[in-house]
Amino acid sequence: MASCPHCKAPIAEAGSPARYCTRCFLAFRWEGQTPHPDLPEVKTGAPLVWLDLRRERPPGMKEGDFTVGTTVRVSQHGLGLGVELQAGKAFESAVPFVRRRDHCARATFVAYDASVVFQVVVRRDSVGEASTQYALAVSPGRKAFRVLRVTSGPTKSVATALLDWRPCQRIGGVGELVDCELRALGATLEARVGGEVVARVHEPRLGVGWPGVRIEAEGAPGRAVWASFEVREVAP
Repeated sequence: MASCPHCKAPIAEAGSPARYCTRCFLAFRWEGQTPHPDLPEVKTGAPLVWLDLRRERPPGMKEGDFTVGTTVRVSQHGLGLGVELQAGKAFESAVPFVRRRDHCARATFVAYDASVVFQVVVRRDSVGEASTQYALAVSPGRKAFRVLRVTSGPTKSVATALLDWRPCQRIGGVGELVDCELRALGATLEARVGGEVVARVHEPRLGVGWPGVRIEAEGAPGRAVWASFEVREVAP
């Protein structure tokens, strides 16, 4: 009896006609006597949202310079929306009217400090004061990325690495423009940097939600500019 490459549940006799796991719904292919994940390419469809942050703000965000508490300062920048963060703090923005299961979120940004980690978020949802989301986290300081499932509450947040830090030379360094995208189709998450697929992950936990971004400063204050944001449907 073979085991599912994702959840390790028994799936079938090796080499059988079975093509998906009945427990976690992973699609797989047989290579000899061994099953391997067979995740689909996620293709983009019609545009839903396009924001050029040099000229406009995300829906619901006020104009002009402002602060979030005493830890985050937001201001207009020549390249987009400037964000300054104290160490260990984060700035979040979402497009809650685009609520769906399958969607593609793409952003461009520039990090001016190595402490900055930029996250593109899909399927963000809230229940009371708690929230869940998937995120592609990109670190120009590390020139690396990871894929997360995040659960947050009033006093604690838990980030589970679906794919931990992985080096990627397509990520620009500090001071360079970075293009990153996270696509969600069913149980498949697809991460792209500079338009190129860098990872696909099978993750059947979270359902519907909305897209957005999260910018955080790890260990030291951080400065970044969020330049653009695009949301698209998934093509059939």
